[in-house]
Amino acid sequence: AGGPTGSALAVELGAAGLAAELVPIGGETRRTTTVLSAVDGSVTLFNEPGPAVTAMEWALLTERVRRRDPEVLVCSGSLPPGAPPDGYARLIEGRKSVLDTSGPAL
Repeated sequence: AGGPTGSALAVELGAAGLAAELVPIGGETRRTTTVLSAVDGSVTLFNEPGPAVTAMEWALLTERVRRRDPEVLVCSGSLPPGAPPDGYARLIEGRKSVLDTSGPAL
C-alpha cells in the first residue's frame, strides 16, 4: 500500500478489526469509484490505473506470502506494472487459491 490512499486503507482495515500485513510501495494505491444509477440501478466503475511496483516490492510481497503460508490465497485484479508476467502463477503454485484476473496473467 502506498501514499495517502494506502495509509487510509490501513486505518480503515484496522478500524474494521481486520488484521492486515500491507506491503509498502512507492506508488499511490489505486482507487475505484462506483456510481449507482438512481434511475435504473445500473452500476458504473471507474478504475484508476494501478501503480507500478519495483522488483524489490514484488519480492517483498512474494516473501510475505511464502512466510505467511496462507491456507487459501486470493489474488484479484490485473498484475501491477513491473510485476513478472507469471507473477500470479508463482504466488499460487501449490496452494489452494482463488484467482480473479484475465488475459495473460490468467
